[in-house]
Amino acid sequence: MAKVKQPLEENGIHRAKMWEIMMYALNNTSTNTYMLVVGYISYFLIGIVGLASVLAGSIVTIMRVWDGVTDPFVGMMVDKTNGKFGKNRPFIVIGQIIMFVTTFVMFNFIPKMGTGVRFIAFIIIYMIYIIGYTCQCVVTKSAQSCLTNDPEQRPYFTIFLGWCGAHRFLEHRWKLGIFYLLVGWTGLGLAFALVDLLIALPIAKDENGMIEI
Repeated sequence: MAKVKQPLEENGIHRAKMWEIMMYALNNTSTNTYMLVVGYISYFLIGIVGLASVLAGSIVTIMRVWDGVTDPFVGMMVDKTNGKFGKNRPFIVIGQIIMFVTTFVMFNFIPKMGTGVRFIAFIIIYMIYIIGYTCQCVVTKSAQSCLTNDPEQRPYFTIFLGWCGAHRFLEHRWKLGIFYLLVGWTGLGLAFALVDLLIALPIAKDENGMIEI
């Protein structure tokens, strides 16, 4: 007796439209754009806030610890959220609003503050910024399985993220990331991402399962 192929939905698999995956990748691109801007925060601390280089580096390190503290908290909030807008949409909006407002205030108002107030204002605003950044990073991963859990579709996330240069931002190759972002609308970003994929495939992984391209 021939086996009847069940619909994907009956097997617990749900799929997304290709344009939905592509547009969702842009959310991660916006997060990487903010990461690019804040990547120069040490120079901002030294040149604008007026901190010594050692202290500026220490502040950045401490804030990375704060980032680790916020991760499980935001993850728990996402897990407990179940409104009419779903689990992830509210945190996408909240994260984008927080990052926009805090970076705008940080780079436009802090330089105009008094010397004694700049440092305290920076610490408070940067801590709030990290909460918004965490909202985006947590959702970037958790929403993928909500959008589609089809194993055949999941690799498209990586392709579209590469199209927008996300992997270059994660490598801290800012200039390449900006270049991919600028040419993405032409289709060249996708072509470059596919070339990167072909280059990476034959490279052997190190002991940590990582490769360098």
